[in-house]
Amino acid sequence: HTDWRKALDVISGVSSIQALKYRSSLGSNHLKRNIREVVGTLAGVGTRVEPRVVSVDGHAVEVPPSANMLVVRNDDRPGMIGVVGQSLGAANVSISSMAVGPSNVGSTALMVLSTVGPVPDAVMEDLRSNEGILDLHRISL
Repeated sequence: HTDWRKALDVISGVSSIQALKYRSSLGSNHLKRNIREVVGTLAGVGTRVEPRVVSVDGHAVEVPPSANMLVVRNDDRPGMIGVVGQSLGAANVSISSMAVGPSNVGSTALMVLSTVGPVPDAVMEDLRSNEGILDLHRISL
């Protein structure tokens, strides 16, 4: 997913303390649901200033950009974080950071995870087979 990579590259390269939005249309049709928006900013962490992804498609999250990430849109119901964590854990993939943002409208949530290594194809297939997972993107920079 090249557009996700571009968005994170842009956010990682921010050099001023202001929010940056990256919008892209994905796929061949341009329905509203295919518009992706990633918002990033710089955050003070102790004496350092680091980039942060603060919103994805209108879902408020706060997570540092990472070389390996997973973006999961799911039904907003109990157990969904566990489904994702269990699948990653079974594949011995460690989560280094995670943010969850509910939707302002509807009953969906978005998880943005940074992982220590790439998410294997088997995990992607496992998650896609879960009826509560609505959309899934693996990002490797």
